[in-house]
Amino acid sequence: MSVRTEKDVEKWLEAGLQHFVLRLAKPFDTRLLERILKAARA
Repeated sequence: MSVRTEKDVEKWLEAGLQHFVLRLAKPFDTRLLERILKAARA
């Protein structure tokens, strides 16, 4: 499954998701991961 926005993660959490693995492609751009983590902590 692809993560395009924080809302994708929100939908999965609402459905009961408790754990997921985020795969990063080289060169390991972590900007999307940073946005998701900030949204999750908000």
